[in-house]
This record gives sequence, C-alpha cells and structure tokens, in this order.
Amino acid sequence: MPRCSSICNILCYSCDPDEAEKGERVASSTTEVDHVLVKKPLVTNNTQPVSNPQKLMVPPANSHNFVDPSDPSDLTKAVNPYAKYCQPDSLIWRLYLEETEAEDQEVTYVWKNGLDSLLVFAGLFAGILTAFLIQSRMKLQEDPTQRLLSEILQTLRNGSQISNASEFQPSRTFLNVNGLWFSSLTLTLVSALAGVLAKGWLAKYTPTSRGERCNDACDRHLRYIRARQWNLFQIITAVPILIQLSLFLFFVGLVLLTLDDNTAIGFSILVLITFTLILYIVGTLLPWFSPACPFETPISDFFPAVARNGRYGEGHDTPQQRPDRSLWQRVVQFTDDVKRRPEMNRAKAEILAWIVAKSTNEDTIKEAVKAIAGMGSSAELSNAFQAYGAIPNLCQRFLGCFQLTPGLPFQVTDISQTEAYLLALLQFPVHSVSSESKGSAVPLFLSLLESGQPLHRWDNFDPCLQALAFSLRVHILVNCNKDESHQFRGQTENNLGLLATAGATLYFRRLMIEAVIQGLTLGDVYLQQVSIRVLSEQIKMATVRTFLCQLGPSGIYKTSNNALDPVSKKLVEQLKDYSDDRILRDAIISILSKLVSHSKFFLAG
Repeated sequence: MPRCSSICNILCYSCDPDEAEKGERVASSTTEVDHVLVKKPLVTNNTQPVSNPQKLMVPPANSHNFVDPSDPSDLTKAVNPYAKYCQPDSLIWRLYLEETEAEDQEVTYVWKNGLDSLLVFAGLFAGILTAFLIQSRMKLQEDPTQRLLSEILQTLRNGSQISNASEFQPSRTFLNVNGLWFSSLTLTLVSALAGVLAKGWLAKYTPTSRGERCNDACDRHLRYIRARQWNLFQIITAVPILIQLSLFLFFVGLVLLTLDDNTAIGFSILVLITFTLILYIVGTLLPWFSPACPFETPISDFFPAVARNGRYGEGHDTPQQRPDRSLWQRVVQFTDDVKRRPEMNRAKAEILAWIVAKSTNEDTIKEAVKAIAGMGSSAELSNAFQAYGAIPNLCQRFLGCFQLTPGLPFQVTDISQTEAYLLALLQFPVHSVSSESKGSAVPLFLSLLESGQPLHRWDNFDPCLQALAFSLRVHILVNCNKDESHQFRGQTENNLGLLATAGATLYFRRLMIEAVIQGLTLGDVYLQQVSIRVLSEQIKMATVRTFLCQLGPSGIYKTSNNALDPVSKKLVEQLKDYSDDRILRDAIISILSKLVSHSKFFLAG
C-alpha cells in the first residue's frame, strides 16, 4: 500500500518506528471498519450512565431525512430541512404582507384624513383670501373716475389754464399688504397641489392587492425602503406647513392694513396674532420637554430629538448608516442606493430582520426563524440583522425556548422551535465577526456560553439537538477567539464519542463536520482536542471522507498532489504536540490513515 507507507514517512519525525508501524496497521484495516459504531454508555446531565445507549438515535418530532450513521449517503447533496420555509410560496411572505398591510393602512389612513382636511381648509382659505385681494388690489391702480373728477376740479380752479396732474403712486402700505397676500395665495395653491400629489403617492404606497408570494413581499419592502430613503413621510408632513405659513403671511398683511386704517384696531389684532404665534411656538417645542406630548405641530417632527423622545423602540425601522460618515459620503451612498434595485436575497434578509426586530405577532416571528434557518449563512443575512439591530431580539427569543432554574439543568420547552433557533443562530457567527458591527455582535454570542445559559454545555441538550448545539458552540468559540472550557472536561470527553456516532440528519451531520474542521484548523488548544476526538469517529464513515475530499478548491481546505492540505497539515503538527497523549495521538493517526486510504485524497510526504 504506497499511501500507507507515505503516511508513515510523514509521521516518522514525531513517532518512533513502532508507532509508525502501528499507524500503517491502522490504515490497512480502514476498509474493514468504515461503518463500525462505537457503543458507549450515554452520560446525561447528572453524569449517570443511561442503560439504553440507543436514546441518542431518537429523532426530533419534526426530523427530516433522519439516517443511521452507517448510511453511505452523500453529505454534499444534503438539503437543509428548513429550506422549504424560505421558498417563493412559503407562509412567511404572506404573514409579513398581512402584518405590514395593517401597519401601512393605519399610517396612510391618518395621512389621507389629514390631507383631506388640508384640501378643504385650503379651498375655504383661498376663497376668503381672494375676497380680500379683490379689494386691496384696487388700491394699486388709480381709479379713472377719480382721476377725471380731479382734472375737472383743477381746471375749474385755474380757469382756462390746463395743469399737469401728478403721476399716481400707490401707498407703501398697500404695496406690502398686497405682496404678503399674493404670496399667501400662492402658497395656499401650492399646498393644495402638494396635497393632491401626496394622496397619489400614498395610494401607490398601499396598492389594493397585497399579494402572497416572495416577490410581492420584496416589492412591498422596496416601497418601504424607498419611502424612507426619499423621506416621503417628512415631505407629506411639510404640506400642512405650507398652508400654515400662508396663514401667517395673511395675518401680517392684515395687521399692516388695519394699523394704517386705525391704530387701535390694528393693535388689537396684533395682540391676538402674537398670542397665537406664541402658542404655536410653545406647541412646537413642548415635546422636547415632555416626551410624547399630545400638543405638537408639524414642525416638531423635523427635530430628531423630539422624534426620539416621543417613542420607545427595539431595533431600527430601516438599515442605519454609519454615523462617522461625512455629508459628501452620505450623499454618494444615498445616490448609489436609490439608483439600484436590491437583489432579492438582500430584500429577503432585510424582511426577516425587520420581522424579528419589529413584529408583534409571535406566529410570524416563529415562521421567520424557520425561514432564517432555511436561508443558509450569507453576508446579506448577517449585515441585515446587524443594520436592523435584530440580533439581540433573536438571542433573547432563543433563551425563551428554555426553562432555566438555578442549580438545575435547563428544560427545552419546544424541541422543534429550539432546533430552528439553533440552526438560525448558526447563520450569523461566521459573518458577524467580520462585519463593521463586530463589537456589538461578539458579546451577544459570548453571553450564550456563560454559566447558567443553554450553550454553556452542549451535552445538556436533548440528544437530537446536541449536534446543532455543538456546532453553534464551536462556531462562536472560533469566531470570538475563545477556547473550550476545561470545567467539565471529563464528562464532555465521555459524551464526545456518543455525539460523533449518534444518528443525525444528513444536513446536521454536515454542519457538525464543518464545525469540527473549523475548530481543528482555527480553534485554540482544547477546542482542537475536542475536534480531533469527534473527527476521529466521524472519519470512519465513507460518506464523511467523501464529503471532505469533495470540498475542493472552493471548500474549507484545498487538496494538492504536492502539498498537505491545512487539515492534515494541522494534524501532523499536532502529532508532535500531543506525543505524550496516547489517546489523542492514536486518534490523529486514525484520521490521517482514513484520509490517505480514500481514493480521492492525495497526500504527499
């Protein structure tokens, strides 16, 4: 066997000749023990062996393609059992559209009623203002009859001599009054036009047919994002400000006119208008001093501090921009965002993030968690949850799946829902650590590993959930640069063999293998030892060896005819480090022998 001799040559610098010969014997017997299962007593939370070691083989209530460990199925073709919850016709999109339809209808109903009232007021005010303008405009031109009478009078006084009448000059007061009132009428008509346009915008924002499929949900989400990027609601808020400004211009003109006619009447009107203006200013600023004060004006909504004081919130309505960007960078980013249609995967990720962060319907949130578990790990999903601030909500709801009692093992309240949360959380650690919001994500995940929390011990989970719990714990430890705890080392090592040989779905087994490779190549010392123990059992299955070798250049590691891949290279390095630990050394030799014996695996000495 040339490959066996090759592995012996590789191991010779860390093993004596007897050990190298032992490694060759292990390799030569590989094909005979491909599917041998190691039966060990199960160790439970109370560290007492269970008489029935087959308990680990019991699948969850909603298990998908559950297989025996010896089943030589292809792990590369394993399908995520939760992928069906993220299909174009899945239930989550209809639930999202139903919930957002109620919210959209509520918002647009308020705006439409306000715009209807504005249009009625604008029509009445324009009529009243026009009546005043008809009278005041006459003062800007000379009356022909009055001019003729004036010329006749001058002629009679001067006899036959004709005098040149002075040119007509309108009063400065009437010039100012007419200027203010014409400006007021113009703003009134502009506000009426804006009100009509705004009603059309709102009608387009809430179409009559909501739809039920994924593309309908993405279209609604795109309208939602665009409305906030273009500040639709702020623009609609500014429409009443136009009519209010025109009203104040009319008041100023009225004061000037009455002061010119009669000072007492003018001052009386001035006092009333001044008092009204003071009340308006107080109503605008009052929400600063009293959050959620019912007395406010449309201008109050343009002050961010007032808007923040007036409501409680969890997460964000829209993705948040980095606060350290300059104005020019924000303009460039805005231009780049609004001119492109987001990809559907990004829209789906943001929809799910919005549901977790903002939804009040528990059934919708549970369905969203299943859809997250079915989407698979992606940068779009991780970035969306970071931008919407939804990761804390997801972690908190995950903790709600357990009944935690101090001093006692936790109890899972809903196995199927816990499975969905575990798989959903697995989508985030890899990308969250490399994102711009790394500082906020890492403590959240690490808090799940603390004493008293569910992920503090993966082997405290129900047997059917241990593979996912183990995989999630390894991902968190690797991406947060932490090592496995030594506190329960003995009990953990006793359960590692059972975990590796227990039955699991194909997809969950694949996740566990990927987590083990991560822990082996990127983890700290004890996490590497744990990964070696699990991999030494898993590698006995031909399907696992095939999966490792089929990862190829784009997989976790790259194989080559002339160089060791990172996994086997790491194993060879650790063979020297653990030369005094016979159990780990034998496990490493077994793994390398299995890989070398596989027909598609190449390893050079």
